[in-house]
Amino acid sequence: MRKNKDIIEQIEEDLDNNLYSHKSRENLVEDDELTPEEAGFMEGYENAG
Repeated sequence: MRKNKDIIEQIEEDLDNNLYSHKSRENLVEDDELTPEEAGFMEGYENAG
């Protein structure tokens, strides 16, 4: 059962680090790793699909 928990934690971490997720973009802007303009561009890209 522990293995399943490890897999779930890895998936959650991967989702948090996904540039295309809203939460991830917000975190990157807060950490000055992504400009608000870049985040807006990625949001537009996400919504276009």
